[in-house]
Amino acid sequence: MIVDLEVATENTFSTLERAAKYCSENNIPFPFKGIPPGEGSIANYSCYIFEEQSIGTVGVPILIHMPLFNKQNDKGENTAIKYTYFRTQYTKPETVSLQSYAKENVVNCAEQIKQKMIQLVQQNSFIKRAGCPVV
Repeated sequence: MIVDLEVATENTFSTLERAAKYCSENNIPFPFKGIPPGEGSIANYSCYIFEEQSIGTVGVPILIHMPLFNKQNDKGENTAIKYTYFRTQYTKPETVSLQSYAKENVVNCAEQIKQKMIQLVQQNSFIKRAGCPVV
């Protein structure tokens, strides 16, 4: 399982696109196949789950992508504009605010992460009982 805490302020899927390209070129299994339909530069949701759809796919990780700046936690404040890669210093209140957004995002996604972890444990238990190697 890969948990991606994305902090991009523009294209929240650009990191995944680059990772998918690298994995494809190097024959590394990676579940991200493209940007979900209807997505813009700011993500619509706080959590996306990418995984192979076939049951029992071994070797392909589940990818949980959590864009920090998304429409669910923005509340119309255009928060992403305040925090860019080009700024190297933030005030204490800005830092506290950023930490608050990050915490809220993880809390919002906690149940989905928990369910996927349970699914992986159950799947690995099934594979081990069937005598299949886990890679």
